[in-house]
Amino acid sequence: MPLPARATFLQRNKPGSIVSIQSPGYPGSITAPPSFRSHLARQRVRAALYDAAVGRDCSTTMRVKAKEMTLRSILIVDDEENQRFVVEQALRSTAFDWNICTAASGHEALESLAGRSPDLVITDYNMPYMNGLDLVAHIRRRQIDTRIILMTAYSSPEMHAAARRLKIDYCLIKPVRLNELRRLATTALEG
Repeated sequence: MPLPARATFLQRNKPGSIVSIQSPGYPGSITAPPSFRSHLARQRVRAALYDAAVGRDCSTTMRVKAKEMTLRSILIVDDEENQRFVVEQALRSTAFDWNICTAASGHEALESLAGRSPDLVITDYNMPYMNGLDLVAHIRRRQIDTRIILMTAYSSPEMHAAARRLKIDYCLIKPVRLNELRRLATTALEG
C-alpha cells in the first residue's frame, strides 16, 4: 500500500541517527531506533500512517505502533566468542528494535551494567573467574530490574534451585535451539 502524499517519511542516515515518521492525521511523530531495517516494521508504520493520512481514527493504532518501536536492550555474556556471535546474530534476525551488546566475562558485564540497565541479560553459566550464577547474584544485589536467561551445559538440581532463588526467568540447557532462544527472548522482553 503506497503512502498518501500527505504523509511524510523522514530519515537521517548518519550512524546513530533516528528515523522519524510524521503524518498530518496524527499530532506528532513516530520515532524508530537506528536499526529500523525490518521490512515488517516499515509495513506496520506505513499502514498506521496511511490510516492517519486518509482520516481514519488511528490514535490507538499509532500509540501501539510507537510502543512497538521502543528500543529494547540485551546484554549477552559468554566467554566463548563464537557463542556470543551466534546468539547475537540469532537475536538480531528476530527484531529490529533490540540494541544488543556483548561481554566476554562477568566482570566486563558488571562494568557495562554500571552505565545502563538492559531489559534482558543472556548469560552462560560456565565462565572463568565469575560464573553465570555469580553474575546474576551481583545483578540482583545491585537491584537492577532485568530479565535473565541462563544457558548451561551443566544441569543439576542444585543449580536449578539457585536459579529459582536468584529469580532467573529461563534456564536453557545447551545445545540451545536458536528458535527457542528467540522465542524466550521475545517473551522476556514483552513481559
